[in-house]
Order: sequence, then structure tokens, then C-alpha cells
Amino acid sequence: MKKAKTVVAASAWLLAGSHCIGAEQHLVLPAAFANAEGPINNAGPIGANGGTMQTMYSAGEMASVPLGSRITGFQTRQDNSFGFAPWPRVSLAIEDYRVYMGTSLLTPATFSNTFAANIKDKQQVKAGPLPLAMNAYPSISPPGGPEQWGPVIVLDQAYVYQGGPLVIEWRNTGAGSNGGTSGDAAFNSAGAAGGGNSTSPEATTSNGGSVAIVRLTYVTSACPADLNGDGFVDDGDFPIFVAAYNILDCADPAMPAGCGADLNGDGFVDDADFVAFVVAYNELVCP
Repeated sequence: MKKAKTVVAASAWLLAGSHCIGAEQHLVLPAAFANAEGPINNAGPIGANGGTMQTMYSAGEMASVPLGSRITGFQTRQDNSFGFAPWPRVSLAIEDYRVYMGTSLLTPATFSNTFAANIKDKQQVKAGPLPLAMNAYPSISPPGGPEQWGPVIVLDQAYVYQGGPLVIEWRNTGAGSNGGTSGDAAFNSAGAAGGGNSTSPEATTSNGGSVAIVRLTYVTSACPADLNGDGFVDDGDFPIFVAAYNILDCADPAMPAGCGADLNGDGFVDDADFVAFVVAYNELVCP
């Protein structure tokens, strides 16, 4: 099912900004801490000390994010327990700041102390120095409430969410003292999120568990048939659809999480969905 679409695709990149997307959205994970201070802190995503932190957010926590959405960045915030001043005190850069995203066959309840066991289809979404302006992380908050969010850390490469738990892994060398800080965090929860951390940025196992509180930035796909979230319905989406079509029943454990190829939402990937997919495929560019 090959088609000559190069000229049309090139025009789409110029006229449609290269991606078929909806409005920018935000989601706090775990959701229980959207307006509440976390009970603990962790320096994994931001802080003076380097290390590794990995958090798995459950499929339930991600349920409001449509399949095919592109996660483009995230925010963290300072912990409010220690009355931190705005941070950092001077403009600086974390020299080695790496972020990975993926999904998991596990759940927060079965989160492993071995980092590699928790994540599949692991994708590096950010690498290199992370510059931070002086006072990028404010300290103003209502009494007893959480601090304000820091700046959006924009990913080098968007992560296309295809359902299931979301796993985020941070590995960085730390920012040095310059006043010091630590990020807002929570205890592991079997239903919402599980995590682990280590003091080494190259660690393979966790020294203990905690969950990073983050605020995702994502954009939704404007066309459901764009199954790989690249902004077009083309040959990249066709094998994804065929695999789901051969499984048929969305309730089948072999079906990819979310059953994205069920375009009419009837619980099956069948001939009705194939007709809808072909129409979108012939259009190529998302409206």
C-alpha cells in the first residue's frame, strides 16, 4: 500500500507546521498533588546533587491523555517543607541532563528496584546541558500549599503516548550547591505511581523509593487515524492498524493499550474501522 506523497507531505510541513495537533494541555502527576504539597522531597529531576530517578505513573493516572498525544515537556517544583528561597541563586547549567520516557508491562504495585525492568520501548527525549536562569524556581506559595511550578523543560524529541503506564527516567550530574534545593515528591502508591532513585547518574538499581511530582505538557492529535502521532496518516500507520485489525477484540490482552485503531469506538478493530482508516490514509494530512 505504497503511495507517492512526498510533494504533498512537504507542503503540509510548510502549511500545517509539520504536525497534526490540537491544543496544548497540561496534566499533574500524580493527580492527587495538583493543588497539594507532596509529603516528601527528592532531588532527582532538579537539585544540587546528581543521580538517577525513575517514576512510573499508572495507566489510570494517564487516562485523560488521548492516544497519539505528543508529550513535549514537563515542569517540576521545589519542595515547600524547608522554606526554600527562589532557586538557583545564580544562573547555572546542569551539565549532563538526560531524560527518558517509555511504557511498562508492570504497574506501580510491582515496581522493580531494577530500573531496566520497569521500562520498555525506552526513548531518550532529552540530553545535554540544562541551563537554568537565576530564580527560575519561585518560592511563593499559599500557606501549606505547594510551590509554584518551575519553567517548562522542553524535550528535544516529543514522546508519543500510546497508552498504558508512563515511565519517566531522569539521569543528571546535579547543579552544585548555589543555595541548594530539592523537588516536591510523594511516597510510592500501588494505584497511582511507583518510583525509585539512586545517587549515581549511571545507576542500574534503586536505593529506595519515591515518586516525582511533575506537570506534563502535551498536545493532542487532531486525527485518530494518525496512530504513530507523526502528523500524517501514511505508511507508518498502516502496519500498526493491520496488527490491531488482526487481533480484532479490544479486550484481547494482545491488543496495544488503549486500542487506538478502534476508530469508531465500538470495542473492535474491524471492517468499519478499516473504511475510516482508508479515508484518512487517502487524505494523508490531518485536517
